[in-house]
Amino acid sequence: MVKLNLEDAKESLQRYGDIYKDNGAVDGKLKITDFLLEGFDHVPGSGYDEPAYLYGLWNSFEEYAKSIDVEAQKIIPAIKDSFFQKLIDAIDQYNLSGSSCLSDTVPMGYVYMQAGLYDRAVELLQKGLLTAPNNAVL
Repeated sequence: MVKLNLEDAKESLQRYGDIYKDNGAVDGKLKITDFLLEGFDHVPGSGYDEPAYLYGLWNSFEEYAKSIDVEAQKIIPAIKDSFFQKLIDAIDQYNLSGSSCLSDTVPMGYVYMQAGLYDRAVELLQKGLLTAPNNAVL
């Protein structure tokens, strides 16, 4: 699940749940796996919308996983690296890495910061401040 191999993760979790009945941790992980599978099924096909959609999906996922149970919450940091790598790959695929904002409200530097790419994040945030010095989000 951590590497976003969601179909395989779901199958493994279901097998584990069948062997070890009444395991609440499996139920929570299945729920978040299903949430991500459904979310990835709705990724827009048109390039420029994909990174913004993925960013919104992450925010929704994080809130959803926190609402499930404590065990489900523990998986969030582990999934984050793979998820944000997928997001950065989408940004690169559509040549958006030079943009100051991912959408109207999300600075591109913040996306890179969430991905752990701090040098690039600072560079983009500084660039954004030069072009929009009165932007409160930046």
